[in-house]
Amino acid sequence: SMILSRLSASLIPCAYGLIPRDSFRNLWLILTCCLPSACSMNGQSQRVEPVDAATTLTLKKKSSQRSPYHLEIHLSGQLDGQAMVRWTDSQGTLVREAAISGDVDLRWGSDWYESSASLHYQPGDVSSGQLEVHYRFKDH
Repeated sequence: SMILSRLSASLIPCAYGLIPRDSFRNLWLILTCCLPSACSMNGQSQRVEPVDAATTLTLKKKSSQRSPYHLEIHLSGQLDGQAMVRWTDSQGTLVREAAISGDVDLRWGSDWYESSASLHYQPGDVSSGQLEVHYRFKDH
C-alpha cells in the first residue's frame, strides 16, 4: 500500500482541479473498498454458532471455481474457554488439529485437491464467545 499512498499523493492534486471535491472523495472510497476484495477473491466465511455446541462445518469451493489445488483456513474470534478444531478430508483423514481459546487467530494452509473439506468444532468448557471461519480454495 506504499505504492497506493504514493499514487494517491500524485493523483490528488491533479484530480482536485478536475473533479469536485465530494465526488473525488466518493471515488476514492469506492477504490479503496474494492481493492481488498480483489485480493481475497473466492474468499468465503462461516460463523460457528452457538460456540458451546459441537458442530461440523462443510467448506465448499464456489461453483464457479475449477479444480482446487490449495485450501487456506483462517479461524478468528474470541472464546471464553477451550475448544478443539480438526480439519479433515472427505474420508475423515485428519489434516490439522489445534486447541483454541481466548483470542483466536489460527491460520492453516495445505495443498488441496478436493472440492470440499470438513471442519469439526468440539468445545470443552466454552461458555461464550464468537468464532468465524474464513476460507479460500485456490484454483487454476
